[in-house]
Amino acid sequence: MTKIECVIYDIDGTLALTEERNRLVMTHFSAAHYGIDFTKEDWKSLVGSDARGYWQRLKDKGGARFTASFEDYRRDFSSTPLFDKFRAAARPGMVDVIDFHHRRGRKQAAATNAPTGMAERTLKDIKVHDKMGFILCPSDIEATGGKPKPAPDLFLETAARLNVRPSSCLVYEDSRTGVEAALAAGMRVVQVFDHAKDRVDGAHYHAANRKQLWQITTGLSSGSCRP
Repeated sequence: MTKIECVIYDIDGTLALTEERNRLVMTHFSAAHYGIDFTKEDWKSLVGSDARGYWQRLKDKGGARFTASFEDYRRDFSSTPLFDKFRAAARPGMVDVIDFHHRRGRKQAAATNAPTGMAERTLKDIKVHDKMGFILCPSDIEATGGKPKPAPDLFLETAARLNVRPSSCLVYEDSRTGVEAALAAGMRVVQVFDHAKDRVDGAHYHAANRKQLWQITTGLSSGSCRP
């Protein structure tokens, strides 16, 4: 098995339990900025989408009265003070995982479909911002034609910036979109999930709770954990 040289983390749902926080921010932001009722149904249908998907939903719902460009929406949403009101919490066990890999000298980075400002706030909320070499978001790869997950571009660019081979990267992901992106990049994937219906069979390892997450993480380092 190829030695693990770096670890790449998704943020929303993986490092942090952000779904309810992000939904509340989006609901209040949409109402205050655009007068649009962004419902729970809207939110559920877009989980795993990148920022453009949410902007497009607002555009569809707002019609002619919604005039914000994608760039304006992304900037305003990422910087809204609502993120100071609604905070994210770390997924149980993930901070221990980060510390474990950090002690072993592995390079670590985050690759997410979330806007940059939002991603940075989340990592600061759970106090792991300083453990990441960098955060890579869709806006960082757009200029070169890169696409968000489920395309592998975010993961491949992260590996390139860390100067490691994709096959030596271990990825922690929660969603099907993210798992498929990491697999397409040729990386090993640990999927964390809360419900059996969310399990993605293609992932190499599956952790449905904190104990399984720790066993997989330590087992990969000792060589005792196999796909």
